[in-house]
Amino acid sequence: MMNGSKFLISILVLLCQHLCFSQKEKGFANREEIKAECQQIMDDFSQNNVVDGLIKTGMMWVFIRDEYKYIQQRAMDHFQTFEVEYGVSIGNKLVKEDVIEDLMYMITYVLKYERSGVLIKFTFYKGKNDKWYLNDFKWDNDILSLFKESRKEFTEY
Repeated sequence: MMNGSKFLISILVLLCQHLCFSQKEKGFANREEIKAECQQIMDDFSQNNVVDGLIKTGMMWVFIRDEYKYIQQRAMDHFQTFEVEYGVSIGNKLVKEDVIEDLMYMITYVLKYERSGVLIKFTFYKGKNDKWYLNDFKWDNDILSLFKESRKEFTEY
């Protein structure tokens, strides 16, 4: 059954890629628009609608299609293992916003599972026409990195 689901998800992703890359570059006028769009994506991820979340991310992507396809496939693989390792998704939380002047903006969420969380980071760059563009999308399970300053006290093992 898992292989059938994986196949169906792959087909849906392939069918939707045309939509993602036929869109004009998705630039945002302000950080409030960015937060609203990222929250929708995170809500999709929280509800195990990974494909929908990745499609929305793809619609914001301004780089090479092959790069996005690679990230998309990695995300699909990782998100499937998160539920196995960490339990059922129980929501998400915006935990951090970083701004570098009026140039870069990063939003960090924790995708919450029963036994652990996963960091999801969206980074935007303010470019042409004074619009914000998705510059990077990453995830990892190092939620302790949120405690960057206090971690210096502890010895790595």
